[in-house]
Amino acid sequence: VDMFVTNSTINGWTSLAGFNSVQLTNCKLGENSAKYWQNMGYGQDYDRLFRVYSPTTYTKCEFEQGYYLDLSAGGTATLIDCTTNGVEITAEQAAAYAKGEYQPFSGELTLEKFKAELGLS
Repeated sequence: VDMFVTNSTINGWTSLAGFNSVQLTNCKLGENSAKYWQNMGYGQDYDRLFRVYSPTTYTKCEFEQGYYLDLSAGGTATLIDCTTNGVEITAEQAAAYAKGEYQPFSGELTLEKFKAELGLS
């Protein structure tokens, strides 16, 4: 079973398990404005996280600054023509991210910190 998400806004903790693959196209990913997890005593990161369980492709998606892709569940992420704060995520950055070569938080990575690490912020 594959999951296709198009022209959608995804806010807060998102976890799509049980799919052969996931494809997101023209989506916006951001923080849960209700701050559900923060109000339950957890950190802000829980309200802006996508846990990747299977091969997941993001095409022309816009990530809110500070949004996390959590690769700790064993999935992979491919980013194609994606942006954060209106700045394109380069192919080199996306490839390094997808291979897990930059994981400051045990598999979790903010795009902002990734870009800062590469001197692009």
